[in-house]
Amino acid sequence: SVPSIVELQYPTPSEGDFASVDVPVQVYATDNVAIGTIVARVFDATQKQVRNITLNSGTLGSLTLSYTFLNLPEGTYFLNATANDTIGNEKSTETRKLVIDAPPRMVYGGKTPADASKFNVNMFGVDVSAFDSTLKNLSVFLYDRDGNIVKQSVVQASSNTASLSAIF
Repeated sequence: SVPSIVELQYPTPSEGDFASVDVPVQVYATDNVAIGTIVARVFDATQKQVRNITLNSGTLGSLTLSYTFLNLPEGTYFLNATANDTIGNEKSTETRKLVIDAPPRMVYGGKTPADASKFNVNMFGVDVSAFDSTLKNLSVFLYDRDGNIVKQSVVQASSNTASLSAIF
């Protein structure tokens, strides 16, 4: 008979925005014959399959596939899975739409102080670069010990890249 349960389970992301380029997937399937294979697939916005993972089994009862699709570029993707039993019946999960929009990649230059640094100087320098497909600007803030913004510097992005050198 057709596999009775085929479902995407946690930690598979639900539909919507996802802030990581690494997408975990867990597929659970059960059948009264035996699960032959489980295949999880990722499609891009044009519906072209860009990644897949197959688990072959022949296990009677239930089977779980756990895998992480690594380093997917930012963009829109569709994720689903299919289980086949050993006599050729199949059942698929719903298709989930994921929009991967990871945080911008930041690079700090050599003269940039470490996070939570304390200084007793009149000024110091900061070098920061950011890269992201939807980057609009790069902002650097200097806070006092009470959490108030003392100074800030902002630069607009150009071609998805922004670099800022500032003296505070």
